Order: sequence, then C-alpha cells, then structure tokens
Amino acid sequence: MMTQLFLLASIVLILVSRVTGLHSFEVYRMLQMDTPEGKIGSQRSSLNFMATTFQSDISSFSKRIVILSFNDLIASSPSPLSDLVQSKHAEAVLIVLPESLDNLSISSIDSWNRLESELITQSHNIPVYFTYKDATLQEIYDHIERHGGSSSTDNYQMAVSSSESQLVKDVSLFNFQGWLKGAGEKLPTIAIVANYDTFGIIPELAVGDGSGTVAALEMARIFSKLYAEVKSKGKYDIVFVLTSGGYLNYAGSGKWLEEKTDNSILESIDFALCLDSLLGDQLYLHVSRPPKDAAVQKIYETFTNTSQALNVNFEIVHKKINIAQPDIFWEHEQFSRKRIIAATLSSRSSPSSPFSRNGMIATAAYNTSQISKNIQFAAEAIGQYIYDLKQVGLIQDNEDVSEVRVESWMSSLKKFPRVSPFMAPSSAFFTSLEQALKQHTTQVTKETFTLEADHKFYAPAVATMTAYRAKGFTFDVMMSVVVAAYLLVIYSLIKGKNVVVAATDLLNS
Repeated sequence: MMTQLFLLASIVLILVSRVTGLHSFEVYRMLQMDTPEGKIGSQRSSLNFMATTFQSDISSFSKRIVILSFNDLIASSPSPLSDLVQSKHAEAVLIVLPESLDNLSISSIDSWNRLESELITQSHNIPVYFTYKDATLQEIYDHIERHGGSSSTDNYQMAVSSSESQLVKDVSLFNFQGWLKGAGEKLPTIAIVANYDTFGIIPELAVGDGSGTVAALEMARIFSKLYAEVKSKGKYDIVFVLTSGGYLNYAGSGKWLEEKTDNSILESIDFALCLDSLLGDQLYLHVSRPPKDAAVQKIYETFTNTSQALNVNFEIVHKKINIAQPDIFWEHEQFSRKRIIAATLSSRSSPSSPFSRNGMIATAAYNTSQISKNIQFAAEAIGQYIYDLKQVGLIQDNEDVSEVRVESWMSSLKKFPRVSPFMAPSSAFFTSLEQALKQHTTQVTKETFTLEADHKFYAPAVATMTAYRAKGFTFDVMMSVVVAAYLLVIYSLIKGKNVVVAATDLLNS
C-alpha cells in the first residue's frame, strides 16, 4: 500500500509542480553545410535546456539555451555568437527576429548583410535556431529577464525533439529555358540569363533578391509581343535562361553551356546579358572584354547611349577574367570562359561573396518603380541592339514595363525560400517559372543537373520548438514536504494511531 501511495504522489508532484504553460512555435535552423574548405553553420539540431537571455549576468551559459534578440545580434562586430559558444559555453542559441523585416532601417539591413557574410564562414557545434518574435515569446523573454533563472522562481525550459541532422541526398537543381524565334533561319542568338535561387545562413528564410529573375520574365513578355508580329520580328533569336546554383560559381549557367552538345547553339550566341540585382538607382555593366573589336564596341555604345537617353545612372566596369581563379564572381564569366561575348547588368558595383549573394533580407525594402525603370533600360538596350536602331523609344512606343506585373512577381518571390537543396522538385515556384516561360516563349524545357558531391547539405532546416514553464527548485522542495506530510497523514489513517506514535518516536530519536 505504501509503495502505491508513493508512486501516486510522485506522479502528482511531477505533473503539478514541474511543467505548465506550454508554447510551441516554428524555428528555422542555421545552415549546416560541408564544403571542400570545411564545415559551415550549426552542426547539431536537437536540444532540451533551461532558457536564459543574452543580457544575463551569469558567468557561464553551460546547460542553457541563450535567447538573443536581432538587435543584440547586429549591434556588434564581430558577432557575439562565437563568444557565447566559445567563452560562455552556451549549449544552444535562439535568435529572435523582428515580427516583420519589411520595416527595417537601411543601417539594420546593412548590418545584417555584413553579419550574414561573417556567419556563413563559421561553424558551431551547437544547435542555432532563428524564429520570429510574437507576443507569447516576448512574455517568456521578459519573464526570464526579470527573474534571471533564480531557483526560487519559475524557469523556462526549451526543447527541440528531433533526430540529429541528416544528409540531404540526391540534390537535383533545375535550369529553365524558352525561345523566341526571329525572322529567318540560322539566326544569331541573344541570351537573356538570370539566376533564380538564393543562399543564406537561414535556408528556410532565404527569399533573397529575385529582381534579375523578374526582369528576365518581364523582358520575355515584352519581346514576345514584338516577335508576335512578322513585321516586328528581329533578325536575332532570343533565348531566356533561368539558372540555379548561383552560390556554387553559377553552376547552372556552367551546366547549361556544358550540356549544349550541339555546338551550333553556342556558336550562334552573339551576346549574353546576365541580369543580377536591379534594385538600385545606379547600374553597372560588368564586362570581361575591352572594347577592341567592333561587336564589343557596339554593346558598349548601345548601353551607354540608351542610359543617356533614359537618364539612367550607368557605368561600365571592366574586369579581366583570371582563368586560374576557381571562383566565378559574375554569371557572365561562365559565358566569357566559352569565348562568348557577355556582360552582367547589376546595381552592385562589386560582387558579393559566393555564399552571401541572396540572403534573408535582400529585398526587405524595394522600390517597384525603380526596378521597373531598370528593366525598361535593359529591354530598351537589347531592343536597340537587336533592331540596330539609332533612336531610343522602341519599348516605350510598343510595350511598357508593367509595374503591376513587376510587383506581383517580387511579392511572389518573397514567399519562396529558394535554397535549391531544400526545394522540392514539385515546388509551386518551379511550376510558376515554367508556366510564365510557356506563356511568352516556345520550346520551353526544364533541364536537371546534380549538385556537386563536394558540397553537402543537412536537414532539418525547420523544426518545432517547445517552451514550457518549470517550477523552481525551492517550489519543488516545498511541494515534496507537503506531499510527504500528506502521505504520512493518509498512512496514519489507514494503519492507526500506533503508526503516529512510532513516527513521532523516530523523529525524536
């Protein structure tokens, strides 16, 4: 009987005194990746630790998960994350992002982009998660801040129950292409190329920029209108190519060029224009060839004259390719290595590092009108080149850029994290790209290639974290005394007065 009472009391003690206030929420794990140079990101995924905050004055965070606000994270350089792990021995970190990234200041965006470039070079042997702030999480944070994990007050325990990270196998990447055929046979080709995928330290939140992809799709629509009429068909074929693997030296463009076994296609490419970020009010045409021959000189003059006519801030940046350099900084360099005249149009004056080109908040704030103006410029310059015109106005006179469509595509892209290894082949994003190309071009194909074996990615990228309120140690001691007294009373009532006398004698001895 006594054993049964003890077991019952133990269960009551656990249920009543330890755990209350469950709160479950979605969290996004820091990237875990293996590269030839080493490991990147968070190397673990499961956790179950008492929570504390970054501002806590305790000397060690051993056996604790540290809650770190976005503002605290970006406030210092270098990142405080390494210090939390190496000096204060944190067992896990939860970084709380603002409820919305759309209203971040320019300085906050710049600080995050700098920080992301830093974090993407580090490896941490603990779970590191990100989540968005909500009212309940703020209450938890405030409670911990007030009480500091005192043994006399309630504490919060946080847990992610999952198996440890698993290698993502058989990663497939996809390129899409569609054609507009000009007036004639065996015509030279203009290639309009954009990289659609993203990369960032938080794969499930890496919605990136996407303005280059939007520009390619809008240009496909514009030129499809011109090419729909026999009288306005150009004497060039146009191929629109949307590529993957931008963070891997623009692997998609490389594969697209490699797999063109019919050399006549490559030989027909007269010029390839690669579209990078087009968010800013200053545009740069990055090129690899100096204007020595007539074809290159024509491209330079066409873009320069068009920029002057449309009042676009424009500059040509020439950088010779070093074939011995393994890193490819701009997408046009893949074409240049095949001796194809190519350029990248971008609002960036210099390239970003390969693993930080399109992170979480690249488009937290953007101006649709500015993007549309930049697309108008790109389309007009290509139109001038195709039709060999001397006066600007082809695109404006026939089919203006649609700001409504640009905004629709930009909004849509913000809904799709596009880190390729974590995208399902059946993703609605791939379907929308293919449908858009089919609407405006012909001979649309989706080409598959495999991720290089020396780059490995690990899941999970998203998980559920549970925060539960646990009573402090002092409360546990008090409850234990109460339960013990309760058991003694019950036992005494069952066994009789002799038990009380015996218990009293025992205590007095």
